Amino acid sequence: MTIPLNQLKSVLKKHYDVFVASASYEKRSLSIMTAIINDIGFSHKIVSVSIPHKKLMVDNINLFKENGFIELEIDNTNQIDTVNNIVPIVGEILSNNTKASFLIDITTFTRQTLLILLRLLRSILTKDNEIQFLYTPAEEYSIGLPYKEKWLTQGISNVTSILGYSGIIRPSRPHHLIILMGFEVERASSLIDAYEPSKISIGLAGKGNSISQEHYLLNQQKFNELLAEFPYAESFEFSCINTLESKKNILDQIKKYPGYNTVICPMNNKISTISCALAAFDNNEIQLAIAIPAIYNYENYSTPGNYCYLIEIPDLIKNT
Repeated sequence: MTIPLNQLKSVLKKHYDVFVASASYEKRSLSIMTAIINDIGFSHKIVSVSIPHKKLMVDNINLFKENGFIELEIDNTNQIDTVNNIVPIVGEILSNNTKASFLIDITTFTRQTLLILLRLLRSILTKDNEIQFLYTPAEEYSIGLPYKEKWLTQGISNVTSILGYSGIIRPSRPHHLIILMGFEVERASSLIDAYEPSKISIGLAGKGNSISQEHYLLNQQKFNELLAEFPYAESFEFSCINTLESKKNILDQIKKYPGYNTVICPMNNKISTISCALAAFDNNEIQLAIAIPAIYNYENYSTPGNYCYLIEIPDLIKNT
């Protein structure tokens, strides 16, 4: 469901128990907060802050704090600490209100932090907890550069599986690596080199399932670059705008290769990243992995769009 940001406050409830957002060097991290903060009530407001990038987002962090958010520090180089930082805050809230409702702005969470958060919420929330997600797309990435020169990250500092999504990897089986392609060819190539898979499936967001025509064209160009480097890879389509449809696309691709270890790398938007988590919840043999970049295009990463997606995921919470 797409909603103009200037109409978002009229679509949401008037009060939620918990609002979770993520600060970033992108102005986009402020879009949803500024659109609703004066009109929607929250008992608790939490903002995730990436420690390695904290100096780049001081102004944005201060705007969150001025609006009553408490800071939750996250370090992508230490997944255990990420869990240990999130659990006490959410646990204390739920200890006082087991039926707490959550509104979560996933726009600028790192994929790694988002996946860990989803796993934790699945393990501690019940059907009594209402939860909604919001996502604001970027109008443009790598601002001002032509398609062939656009970049978001450079270099790779680490390739790792995601805590809570280790899957079941059998040494006797070959690897099937599935990449949900975004705009980062070098990052995807590094994952392929790290896993040395027997099968490679590269997903492209379909034209009708992309955020915009501009994003689709850029995604297609980067997709073609990766296929040129690995011409034996198989391609498939997935959705960037519908979590359940994308989840089905992923699981259908896995079914083509029974008897393989399956590793999935979400490299597109946060909506499709949620789909990877849902696929892993359905199939506990799936491992989710990510390549952590060395350098980000901090100064010209994106310009914010003027609308958002409201996402509800009935499959997230277990039937408990």
